[in-house]
Amino acid sequence: KKKIPQNEKIIKIVNKNPFTVSSINSRVEAFNKMTKFNVNQVPIILKKKIIGIFTLEDILSKKEIDNIFFLMSGGKGLRLGKLTKKIPKPLLEIGDIPIMERIILKAKAEGFKNFISSVNYKKQSIIKYFQNGKLWGVNLNYIKENENRPLGTAGSLGHLKDIHSPIIVSNSDVLIDINYSDLLDFHNKNNSEITLVTKINETRSSFGEVKIKNKRIIELIEKPILKKIVLTGVYVLNPSIIKKIKKNIKLDMTDLIISNIRARKKVFSYLISEDWIDIGNHQSLGYAKKNFK
Repeated sequence: KKKIPQNEKIIKIVNKNPFTVSSINSRVEAFNKMTKFNVNQVPIILKKKIIGIFTLEDILSKKEIDNIFFLMSGGKGLRLGKLTKKIPKPLLEIGDIPIMERIILKAKAEGFKNFISSVNYKKQSIIKYFQNGKLWGVNLNYIKENENRPLGTAGSLGHLKDIHSPIIVSNSDVLIDINYSDLLDFHNKNNSEITLVTKINETRSSFGEVKIKNKRIIELIEKPILKKIVLTGVYVLNPSIIKKIKKNIKLDMTDLIISNIRARKKVFSYLISEDWIDIGNHQSLGYAKKNFK
């Protein structure tokens, strides 16, 4: 290495394009940058000031979590047209990293190590890319669906055996900036049987809203913002719920949830304010590429 004189001006040696993150909650982003660029520290910069630093040692020393992290990866991604004709949606890249890999890296950074993925459409591409997960330092197994008999968004859970603790279930096209271990803690502390990660979704109406009382218009609101609480595609399920799912029977997650609500099971909402994107169409894919580093 070239020796730098002690009296050298810092402007000549400083790195003008460092790898940084902007929040103490950006642990996963920092971990992704360390992995991609082979660095061991990433500073946290806010308003041009250093407010902290992430180190690879701190992230990897996080306590391991034995609970299974289940990835639903069998969808065809039809709304993305030509993009998913050759590769399955979980392998579409956001910032040079496939969506599913981002989810695995995020969960791993929080201590999860045991992963199962249900695969169907172009399943060999997913299996070939991730194999047994060893390259990512995790254990990854697969439930291989019959391409002619898809099991829906929850049916593959019927193939799980010897489940003794709650599992996290995530669609493989969902990027969400939450702490999965905090979600698990919430589920356990509330003695929940199913926990749904939810978010308030705001959309602006294309029409003016008219409020009427006794045929008289009392208020007119021009294109109001409509707020609805929506599912994010991330869940926690107790073993007792999973054991009741029949093997090789098609079942969608919404139907599973509705049936348990009607059976008066404890179904809780984990309402978030963090960033979330369900990559189901070209618009959401474009948003993800622009906003998720």
